[in-house]
Amino acid sequence: MRDRDKDKSKEELIAELMELRERIVDESESGKLGKCRREAAVLQVALHGVHECDVAGHITFVNPSQEAITGHTADELLGMHVWDPMPPGPQKDALPAYFRHLATEQPRPTPYFTQYVHKQGGIVDVRVDWNYVRNPEGEVTGFVSIMTDVTEERKVQSALHENQRRLSTLMSNLPGMAYRCQNDPNWKMDFVSSGCHSLTGYSESQLSANRDLSYGDLIHPDDHQTVWEQTQAALAERRRFQIEYRIRTANGDERWVWEQGVGVFSESGELQAIEGFIADITGRKRAEQQLQQLNERLEQRVLKRTARLTETNERLRAEMEDRRLAEQALQQNEAKYRALVESSPDAVVLSDLELRILFASPQAAQHHSIQHPDEFVGRCVPDLVVEEDRERLRTNAARLLDEGIHRNNRYTGLRQDGSTFAIESSSALIRDAAGTPVAMTLVYRDITERMRTEEELTIFRRFVEAATQGFGMANLDGYIVYVNPFLARLYGAQRPEEVIGNHVSTYYPADYMVRREREIIPALRRGQYWQGEQMMAFSDGQMHPTIHSIFPVRDDQGELLRTAAIITDITELKRSEAKLTFEQQALRRMLLASDHERRLVTYDLHDGVAQQLMGALMHFHCTRPDQGSNPRAENAHQVGVDALQRAAAELRRIMNRLRTPVLDKFGLVDALEDVAAQLRLLPDSPIIEFHHHVNFKRLESTLENSLFRIAQEAMTNACSHSQSDRVSVKLTQQDDQVTLEVRDWGTGFEQDEIPKNRFGVEGIRERCRVLGGKLSIKSPLGKGTTIRVTFPAIEATEHP
Repeated sequence: MRDRDKDKSKEELIAELMELRERIVDESESGKLGKCRREAAVLQVALHGVHECDVAGHITFVNPSQEAITGHTADELLGMHVWDPMPPGPQKDALPAYFRHLATEQPRPTPYFTQYVHKQGGIVDVRVDWNYVRNPEGEVTGFVSIMTDVTEERKVQSALHENQRRLSTLMSNLPGMAYRCQNDPNWKMDFVSSGCHSLTGYSESQLSANRDLSYGDLIHPDDHQTVWEQTQAALAERRRFQIEYRIRTANGDERWVWEQGVGVFSESGELQAIEGFIADITGRKRAEQQLQQLNERLEQRVLKRTARLTETNERLRAEMEDRRLAEQALQQNEAKYRALVESSPDAVVLSDLELRILFASPQAAQHHSIQHPDEFVGRCVPDLVVEEDRERLRTNAARLLDEGIHRNNRYTGLRQDGSTFAIESSSALIRDAAGTPVAMTLVYRDITERMRTEEELTIFRRFVEAATQGFGMANLDGYIVYVNPFLARLYGAQRPEEVIGNHVSTYYPADYMVRREREIIPALRRGQYWQGEQMMAFSDGQMHPTIHSIFPVRDDQGELLRTAAIITDITELKRSEAKLTFEQQALRRMLLASDHERRLVTYDLHDGVAQQLMGALMHFHCTRPDQGSNPRAENAHQVGVDALQRAAAELRRIMNRLRTPVLDKFGLVDALEDVAAQLRLLPDSPIIEFHHHVNFKRLESTLENSLFRIAQEAMTNACSHSQSDRVSVKLTQQDDQVTLEVRDWGTGFEQDEIPKNRFGVEGIRERCRVLGGKLSIKSPLGKGTTIRVTFPAIEATEHP
């Protein structure tokens, strides 16, 4: 039943509905209501919505399909105006007046389209076919309508219209003519695209349906048969065909065309039509004809200029190969471009002129911590930088439309997690074939590390520029590539630029260049640095001593690229060293003279005063009074003897202080042992331990005397002031160094609190300084004193 109703037209259903209504009324009166009810059941299964309303628009009857269309139940719809489910708008507002017009004027029923708001939400497009409901007197008492849901149909029609629009746009922009034609010698055209006019000079209406002429009339007579035969052969094999032939245009011009087509067959295999495309290849054919003509002229001259023609042909073949390779490269260009962009370490972003992103490379996603580049699409380029830079980015983009390219702009990039990084970008405008701007491309990189390095280099450069040492670099050929201001002034220049580019030989003696090639460069190539003294010409025109610290500068592959040097002027240091050496030599001479004078005085005391004292003492011993003869004389005699003995002891002490004969005769070890022995004789003397382990026999006189005097002073001070019960003296030799150590375990002393009239410690210091020794004095209070001196062990060439 439902299938049968589906095949009926809406007009037939309305007519049956009207007839059914009349029959229900009539037969209800004649007692046949049961049969009418069975026929009314047909309405309940109809696929279309059916409703009935009075002249005021109140719904009096609906079938289930009407309920499905609106989403409302029959109880909800009965009594409702037919326009109540419609969305607000002019159509809904006009329906009450339109119903009154229909009831009074009774125009011929015509279908109309409207929309209903479904109870569950959403809009339903419907078509309404309607008719009048009349009473037996013919008066209009209401309306009966059939509603058809055309929502999907509307969508299909909309999509069809859009496809037709796109197809029309595509056809109108094709560089040629698309067609559909019959398979006959005249090529009767069922359809041609708008490109037919530019191709043939005839309009669509002139060519389609053979109104004025057929396309076969345009084919050159010499090519007509060939076109027919090649087409029929392809159709017979059901394959595509490609043909080149000539046509005559509306203005009589002859053109070469390229046609590609295919047969359209029915399911039963019957050929229904031919569809294809025809393009103008006149330019290419003319180029081929010109090439052919050129070859013919070259062949005519081959006998006279064979060698030149061969060269020309080779060049022509090379050009053709280049053209082939260029065409091949063009075909691969897009793939290469994408591969280049995706593998580039720089981020690439493509946007439209409104800065909406159309494409982003994987590196861009990595820079901004985004999972996939497709997440960029649709976003705005300014969103990629911090808010403070966005207005400047927009300004630069506006300038790009005029300038075409920008380079080295810097912004602060913004990652998805809110962190930032430094960006250096370049941008360019993309134009179409007509030169109209269509897009922008932005290439940028993360320069955070580079900026940090630049900042560090800037700080280092400022340090170098302000340094009071010379800094410079030269290439391996010896040409100067950098100097700081201090080194430039040493070279006698006002500015570094006056020095850069000069050869190092300008400022150094010839021996330095030999040294550079033989010592410095080989050391740098081995990865070492070189340091040494070198004379250098200063701005005063004189050669000055300098310390050169030279180290290598390498490229990324580790190859030696340049030499860099730190140059220190040691002129004043050399002068100070010379002055110190002169002073040490003078003091050494003074010490030698002092020792000589001490020795002479010692000898004078020994040979003069000491001999006289010993003679007087011997005389007193020989003239001793007889015991008991004269007590007063005996007492005076003993006093004289004691005085002479004390004088002799004091004289001996003085002689030892001046120059011990033991040192002159036996050397340092015996002299120190003698001093220790004498100090042990003093009242309350501490225990004095003397240990020695040396290889030398005698030292150089000044050194030997200085070690003796230092030991003598230290031992005497320890016995007199330290209050220690033990003193240790060690004399040792290790390799070419001799060390003397005097130690006690007494009270110690503050070195800064030594009275100014006490010169013992100061004398020790001065002797060490003059002879180039190393001195260590440690004397913490309450923990004793340790004096240690170390000198080069210079042995005497001859004994005194």
